Amino acid sequence: MDRSPGLRLFGDLQYRYVSYQAWGVNDNFVSEEVGMQPIDVDKTYHFFNPRAGISYTLAERNNFYFSFAVAQKEPTRDDFTNLHMFAEASTYPSSEKLYDWELGYQYTAPRLSLGVNFYYMKYKDQLVPTGRINDGYDALNDNVPDSYRRGVELSASWRATGWFTVGANATFSQNRIENYTHRVVDYGLTGDVAGYYGYHTVEMGTTRLSYSPKTIAALFLDFHHKGFEAVFHTQYVSKQYFTNYESPNMMLDAYCADQPNLACTFRTARRSVRLGLMVNNLFNTSTRATATDGRKPMKARRPITLSTSPRLR
Repeated sequence: MDRSPGLRLFGDLQYRYVSYQAWGVNDNFVSEEVGMQPIDVDKTYHFFNPRAGISYTLAERNNFYFSFAVAQKEPTRDDFTNLHMFAEASTYPSSEKLYDWELGYQYTAPRLSLGVNFYYMKYKDQLVPTGRINDGYDALNDNVPDSYRRGVELSASWRATGWFTVGANATFSQNRIENYTHRVVDYGLTGDVAGYYGYHTVEMGTTRLSYSPKTIAALFLDFHHKGFEAVFHTQYVSKQYFTNYESPNMMLDAYCADQPNLACTFRTARRSVRLGLMVNNLFNTSTRATATDGRKPMKARRPITLSTSPRLR
């Protein structure tokens, strides 16, 4: 990266063309009256995604920046085929649009680097998991008209010696749906959603986005000496909800997982062999597999990976 002092402007423009065409019968059962779900999709998207920003480098080691970007994304195939489970048959899922503002600072020195980044991401028609699943246990997404994600990202890395480095990063955020309307299936009504059952709506106000923890933090210790390498990585993720209406019975508990990586390289005049060992979830942290009430916590698996990489010179 060029660290010469001064003011710099940057920008780019992306164009994306996406076309969906599908017809026939899907393997989702709708109702006794309809039978299997018919598919008739013919949708075209034209996306212009601009990005622009400004940065200022002071005394080589200090960099300040601000940027603004627009990003748009089309629904997936599953978003089209699963829509029959909670929306009228004549509707399509909408593409989502993101307005992203970021403001940050970076300090870079030979042995120390620091960073802070503030962001505000405003969404229009964001496709978010609803907490429901289809017949194949795939998560169902639905458009929410207005939502946002905002927070701060922190990072630091310090090379204490030539053979030892310690680093950390963390994200603290708010992730919200504005004026969320929760749709509840009413088995006493008939309609075009959830099979042939109707639904009623509940106005929830501002709620937390599903699968959006407030805090994510990580720490790593990196030790290198001659042919030996040892890296210890630990990550913390705070509680998050499985749905968008913050039910304590639909919550994934916070967890902390540790992952050590060990490796040793043996060298001769003409070849080298690298042996590696990686252990995921070293302390076998107990986690809840799904956000349903009445379930006992399940212990996460602790896979161990051995690797070897011979090389000839």
